[in-house]
Amino acid sequence: MAHISYSQLSLFSECPKHWQLNYIDKVNVFEPSIYLVFGSAMHTTLQTYLDTMYKETITKADALNLPKLLQENLSDEFLKSKKECGKDPCTKNQLNEFFQDGINIIDFFKKNRNKYFSKKWELLGCEFPLNIEIKGKLRFVGYIDVIIRNIQSGRIKIIDIKTSTRGWRDKEKKNKNKTSQVLLYKHFYSQKYNVPIDMIDVEYFIVKRKLWENLDFPQKRIQLFSPASGTVSVKRTLNSLSNFVDSAFDGEGNRILKEYAATPSKDACRWCEFNQTEHCDKDKYAKKYALEFDVRYEEFPPTHEQHNMYCVLPKFNYGKPFAKWRYFERNKKIAERSDIIVGFIPNNVVSNGTMSTIDYAQKLNKKTLIIS
Repeated sequence: MAHISYSQLSLFSECPKHWQLNYIDKVNVFEPSIYLVFGSAMHTTLQTYLDTMYKETITKADALNLPKLLQENLSDEFLKSKKECGKDPCTKNQLNEFFQDGINIIDFFKKNRNKYFSKKWELLGCEFPLNIEIKGKLRFVGYIDVIIRNIQSGRIKIIDIKTSTRGWRDKEKKNKNKTSQVLLYKHFYSQKYNVPIDMIDVEYFIVKRKLWENLDFPQKRIQLFSPASGTVSVKRTLNSLSNFVDSAFDGEGNRILKEYAATPSKDACRWCEFNQTEHCDKDKYAKKYALEFDVRYEEFPPTHEQHNMYCVLPKFNYGKPFAKWRYFERNKKIAERSDIIVGFIPNNVVSNGTMSTIDYAQKLNKKTLIIS
């Protein structure tokens, strides 16, 4: 039976082509990483503590050897990742570094646990499953990291645990694609268990591996963030879900087999495992037809990439160290060289890279056009 998850929605919203390669074409070029290993291990460790605390006693939870448990969980996740991908997900030094980071998180958590979790709440579950029919045979499937209920007021709190290097900045907090996960959980939990949606709160519980150096004020290893989760925010998230479902699934809930458009952007392409591979040549049609019809064809890759025969800039400009600002530099050069900028952006899709180029062009009084 077909199902979708928040991760599928997030992937499709960033780039439908990326979703196609993963879920229709089933191209597997996944690269394991210490970040995934550590994230899964830390989730399990914290959930074990909370499960013991709420189902038994705080004393028993505090008596758990969490460093040893984290080490075991890291080892398990390391071996699982290696088995799936056929190679080590990280080096021994990386594993040791992240383990020590985890120890620091655990130490802060245990000393300050009562600020975040108390017996005024009861645990409804860790990895709490949601399985809801949404279209034909298609179902939404998700797992809530932690869900608790206030004993006195009856309010529900849905908590999603995130591991981060130094916490979320404004960029992450404002990323609707990133924060929509708990809004979906809030909606579907309310729907399935007949709980008034305004009785459900949502929260990201963000644990930080590193702290900023040379600051004059104390820092916390734990950051709490509750995104806007009222009617407007939930409706916007459900509209994104509906757009995804209507675009990618038929009336019976089966995936629609077709070619989906790539919607390149700075952030999406940077972390995409298919970027600069034969599976996703974002500009292949522009290049193909320009060369076929003998139209002048030029490329402006960011200068941390390699030079090729279609580059306008000389070869010595390329091969620089990676830097995000080089994308903006590239976009500005495209705007300067062009007479008109045409952006192809599907409805309800955010394409920051294309819009950056268009913004530069408009500042230069160049003609621009967006086709959805």
